[in-house]
Amino acid sequence: MTSKALIVSVSLILVVGIVNGAVVVGINHNGHSLGDKSLSTNMKAVEAICSPASFKDKCMSAIAPVAANSSASPKDYLRAVLAETIEAMKAGLETSHTIKIKNLMRYDQLALDECKTFIQYAVEDLQDALAMLDDNELHVVHDQVDEFKNWFGAVVAFQETCFEQIENPDLKDGIADGLHNATLLTINALDIFSELSTILVGLDIPLNLNPNHRKLLSVGHLDEHGYPHWLSEEDRRLLEDVALPVPDAIVSANGSGPGQFNTVADALASYPNQLPLNKKFVIYVMAGTYKEVNLTVQSNQSNVFMYGDGTDKTIITGDKNVKNQGIPTSQTPSFTVLGPFFVAKSIKFENIAGPEGGQAVALRVQADMSAFFRCKMEGYQDTLYAHTYRQFYRECEISGTIDFVFGMSSTVIQNSQIIVRKPLPNQQNVVSADGSNSTIVGGLVFQNCSIVPAPELLAVKNTTQTFLGRPWRDHATDIFMQSYIEDFIDPSGFMIWDKDTPNNETCFFAEYANTGPGARTDGRVNWTCHHVFTDGNALIDYTVGPFINNGSWLESTGIPFSVGF
Repeated sequence: MTSKALIVSVSLILVVGIVNGAVVVGINHNGHSLGDKSLSTNMKAVEAICSPASFKDKCMSAIAPVAANSSASPKDYLRAVLAETIEAMKAGLETSHTIKIKNLMRYDQLALDECKTFIQYAVEDLQDALAMLDDNELHVVHDQVDEFKNWFGAVVAFQETCFEQIENPDLKDGIADGLHNATLLTINALDIFSELSTILVGLDIPLNLNPNHRKLLSVGHLDEHGYPHWLSEEDRRLLEDVALPVPDAIVSANGSGPGQFNTVADALASYPNQLPLNKKFVIYVMAGTYKEVNLTVQSNQSNVFMYGDGTDKTIITGDKNVKNQGIPTSQTPSFTVLGPFFVAKSIKFENIAGPEGGQAVALRVQADMSAFFRCKMEGYQDTLYAHTYRQFYRECEISGTIDFVFGMSSTVIQNSQIIVRKPLPNQQNVVSADGSNSTIVGGLVFQNCSIVPAPELLAVKNTTQTFLGRPWRDHATDIFMQSYIEDFIDPSGFMIWDKDTPNNETCFFAEYANTGPGARTDGRVNWTCHHVFTDGNALIDYTVGPFINNGSWLESTGIPFSVGF
């Protein structure tokens, strides 16, 4: 027996032996003695379930009641892990409601309110995960591991966002204490479900693997325009420049034109109570500039397809910012997407607060399986907040100064132009800031992009440092591959987060097959977590298929995408 297995087994004996304050080793839930075979089987199951967990004592505690049941199945143990996590998250949410601090500043009150919202999102994701577990056999659950990882990664992100935005130290400590158990249990759940194949094989549970399951498209399945051959004409028209479908809602600025609505918000409000399965709700936003307050695609508004007349004609704008208005970053976006399966084409999302506004988001995306095609995201600091879940951007233009592509999602940006603008004096530019706090899920991937300076930056490029990225969290993941990089990038390529939390030991920053004068790597940082690869196979897990599970969701958008390298 390995030392790891020995520790797990000893922990099992201690946990199973102390339930409700009574010694029950070898006693089942009816008070009858368990045979050696039953106890051995239970120990094997607990050892297998908790083996990948980062916090094994928490895992053992969660499944102790199940371990006392002689007829418990592996699914019962997994259910206990999720149920305990949900209860801990709910307890943390309750704590956030009961914390009372005198003279709380307006900013922190807003941040606290946002925190409650994010933790509620976390509870809902965990409940969805539990429902999927309850409703399916284990071999089906195994096939959906990517969905579980996606949910648990978002749960971790929601907790991190809650902590990040609170400045009052007493309030931050109170929230952290209240969510401590939930945080550890969520990480355990992510660990366990990520190793579900190994766990089930170790327990002799047949997986009934389908050899065609999650089979990736080969490049040969795309036509000369980059579209899948099987794509229907109706879906293809959604993305063509002509013959666009008849929209369900038309928006025209200032009431001009044939529009049904004067605002994007009103068009979204017309979303039906019940949208037919696999039906897109199509919104055409005519040329014009739309500045609306709290413009959001709500979480219950799935399958919205929104297109405009072009990124220089259809503009969604705003100027909310942290510095001048004293609001959390998550409240600054000009446009927010929460509803899954969102697709946008030919629209510009901008925040015009300028560099003086500090954090000022143009677009925040908290929508699973969302995609943007030929769109612009324009701002300065924190332009594109790729917050959570799986996201894809193709042929877009993203511009900004500091951390202007950031978040905690799993995001691939392909064939896009990344434009770095001129910051305030004595500021440094940073293209990306990933906030992943797990090695299992999350990261920002730039593939076949062009990273170039804006014209106004060229004049000061020799006195303004510009970096490809910096690690926002311990396990920040930034991948730059097959991209063209101009010579304005600092030779070191990357910088630490800050002197107190450099985060440069456990991050994963990688470069592969980039070109251009700024792609030279001989002067890059000497961090052990920075890698320059010459073999694309080392980064195959960060291509569209494995990284964001393209499956049918990305294929069905009709957006062209590169499967591999």
